[in-house]
Amino acid sequence: MIYTFKVHAADKTPEPLETTHCAHGADVLSQAKALIEKHPECEGVEVLVLGARLFFIPRSEARGSSPAA
Repeated sequence: MIYTFKVHAADKTPEPLETTHCAHGADVLSQAKALIEKHPECEGVEVLVLGARLFFIPRSEARGSSPAA
């Protein structure tokens, strides 16, 4: 399974700032947060699996505390 990460621009530009992919088994949440750190001007990161939206992390949430395990 492949995860797709789309970094969305804060100005609502239709094209993502960056699109990356990673294989199943990767730490998806950490990868999404790393992309937000790489693009501090972004709105957030959308994570898709098989073309369907899995979740969206807004920039503000990524800077907050990590969820409990």
